[in-house]
Amino acid sequence: MKKQKKDPLYKSFGYAFAGIFAVVTKERNMKIHCVAMVCVVIAGFVFHITPVEWCICLTLFGLVMALEMVNTAVEAVVDLVTKERKIGRASCRERV
Repeated sequence: MKKQKKDPLYKSFGYAFAGIFAVVTKERNMKIHCVAMVCVVIAGFVFHITPVEWCICLTLFGLVMALEMVNTAVEAVVDLVTKERKIGRASCRERV
């Protein structure tokens, strides 16, 4: 069996950034999270938060963004595998 050659690392990063850009431009909740993130950063400068508090904020920003992207991916998979798009997703959300 012949091994396939992997894409160069810069292409992998390009795909990742394209995915992040797609989520930010197409998902309403991600736009809301981005606005909230900007508000928190502005408040951080106004209230002169400590470097430790900045680290906590940045970590939480990353976690929220990553989980929103996972949620978007799960929703896309559910949409692909269900015949009735809206009913299928609604029933999945009710079970959670």
